[in-house]
Amino acid sequence: MGAFTASDRGTIDDVIMPHETRRRVARALALLRNYQFADEAALERIFGSEELKALVEDFNRNFPEVTRTWDKLVLAEERSV
Repeated sequence: MGAFTASDRGTIDDVIMPHETRRRVARALALLRNYQFADEAALERIFGSEELKALVEDFNRNFPEVTRTWDKLVLAEERSV
C-alpha cells in the first residue's frame, strides 16, 4: 500500500513530502522550545521519550549537514516566606 492510499484510509495521519520535512521537523521542535514544563521531571520525560528520539534520528539522517545543539534551561523560582 502506498503512502497516499494509507493516508486516505486513515492508516497514517499525514504524508510528509521530502521537500517539506525540514520545515515540519523545525516547527515541531520549535513547539517544544517554547513549551513550559511544570517541573524538571516533566521536561526529562519529554526529552527521554522514544517519539522525540525517533524524530531527532530522522532529522539527523535526512539533514546530516545541519548542526544543532540541545539546550535545557531550568529556572528556579525564589519564594518569599
